[in-house]
Amino acid sequence: MDFSILVVDDDNAQLDSISEQLSHLGHAAYCAKSGAEAVDWLKGHQVDLVITDYQMGNMNGIELRDLIRNGNPKRIPIILMTGEEDSDLGTGFDGFLQKPFTMSELYREVEKVRLSFSE
Repeated sequence: MDFSILVVDDDNAQLDSISEQLSHLGHAAYCAKSGAEAVDWLKGHQVDLVITDYQMGNMNGIELRDLIRNGNPKRIPIILMTGEEDSDLGTGFDGFLQKPFTMSELYREVEKVRLSFSE
């Protein structure tokens, strides 16, 4: 396994699709259906990367990023994915994916983050 990745999205189909694509790329993919579930999951598990949707029920991706960054001694890189047209949303994240995205775009973004954090 290359990278352990937590994918956070309240859309089950999107969550399944992304985790399946990441598994095909050789990564260990874990899923959370909400920001709260992700925060809870991270209390007992370590990951190398979090990929989160922006628009979710009770907590958006920016709020999740802030909770992750404030609650973990080790800096975990975070990629934001969104269908919103505002590319400024990616500010403060380690990567950005505009929905809909292809598997090759997902691969490139994960690799970019992996390489920048392995230096």
